[in-house]
Amino acid sequence: MISRQRRWHLRVWLVLAPLLLFGIVAGLKVKQSFVRTHSINTSGPTQS
Repeated sequence: MISRQRRWHLRVWLVLAPLLLFGIVAGLKVKQSFVRTHSINTSGPTQS
């Protein structure tokens, strides 16, 4: 019974780990793009 539970936990982690990593990477990219657009808007259209 313990082995079955452990196997289930492993399967869950195998699915959750990539999803978590993808979410973190996507969040960082969104934050980067947001900061970039925000800085461009504040500094003006002269800086490309």
